[in-house]
Amino acid sequence: MGAPGRSLLFAVGGGRQLVFVKRALLAALSVFAATTAAAAPPADSKLAPGDSNADWLKKPTQADLMAVWPHDAAQVGAGGKALIGCKVTERGLLNSCVVLSESPAGAGFGAAAVMVSSQFLMKPAIRNGKPVESEVRIPITFPSYEPPQGGVEGRMLLPVALLTVAPTYAQVVEAYPAKARAKGAGGRAALSCNVRSDGQIQYCTVLTEDPGGLGFGAAAKSLAPLFKAPTTLADGRSTRGAVMQISVVFVTDMLKSDSTPVVGKPNWISAPTAQQFTAAMPKGSEPTGTIRVALDCLIAPGGHVSDCKVASESPPDKGFGASALAVAPYVQVSVWTPEGLPTVGARLRVPFRFEFGAPPPPAPKP
Repeated sequence: MGAPGRSLLFAVGGGRQLVFVKRALLAALSVFAATTAAAAPPADSKLAPGDSNADWLKKPTQADLMAVWPHDAAQVGAGGKALIGCKVTERGLLNSCVVLSESPAGAGFGAAAVMVSSQFLMKPAIRNGKPVESEVRIPITFPSYEPPQGGVEGRMLLPVALLTVAPTYAQVVEAYPAKARAKGAGGRAALSCNVRSDGQIQYCTVLTEDPGGLGFGAAAKSLAPLFKAPTTLADGRSTRGAVMQISVVFVTDMLKSDSTPVVGKPNWISAPTAQQFTAAMPKGSEPTGTIRVALDCLIAPGGHVSDCKVASESPPDKGFGASALAVAPYVQVSVWTPEGLPTVGARLRVPFRFEFGAPPPPAPKP
């Protein structure tokens, strides 16, 4: 099946997880539209008159699925299944996706399904006439196929969570396409880009654009120079030549000058340890039980936080809020979300919780 020659394979995060096999899968995946079942809400979800659950607006395409095929399965043309659970935002975007099950177990189809979820678009759930965040379960079938002649050539696919630099909210608003702005329309685009040796993003092509004809693809490409990936992975391997698929979402609230910035929910990259928090505590303090502190911070470029203020602390008036402020520089979050929204420029609630045991009993007197 398919023309002879070598096809491309992408392995996510430097491992052998996700792949992209060009052309050879196209015919095999012609049944894909029928193998992606309807997204289902949790079993206990009950609807009042006029309410509705989240439903498909844009199902994943053949090209979307081809971009995330597990490496070892691709070598032999094996297929599989995955069930993922996701949250659907009020705008119909998916986030916080997790693998609920996969078959065969450990074959990588669960991770592949989570990766491709960034290309999904759904109608949000409606409650009391208004869109609300909801949860769905999405079953995805990866049909088996005849492997391409000539084998596959490995190439790394980096998840967007690894981005070290990304556009700010203000920069996304500035890039909003003029045609869409004039019509008051929102949209999204997904890019496939290469990573240079210095981490800069280049050679981007538009994978999907919805709706078409309003400039969302070109607007997303104009933001590409503002993204930057790490130059090496944790294991020391270079990311040069790797591929990154980046979604960019433009929502109509961005056109309102008085609206709250529309940003995504970041993922945690690093946080202070209990040892670092203990070192920052007031001298002479011997805490016991649970300490809770919440900071309100601004997400700065690079995903670090700044302009932090103590929002709450328990127990109060013991100096633990000041301790949390002292370790805030250890906090880092993602600068871009898989669904395609910026995080830099947003306010973030940073919760701290530390458990301390009872102090040791005093030594017996001689």
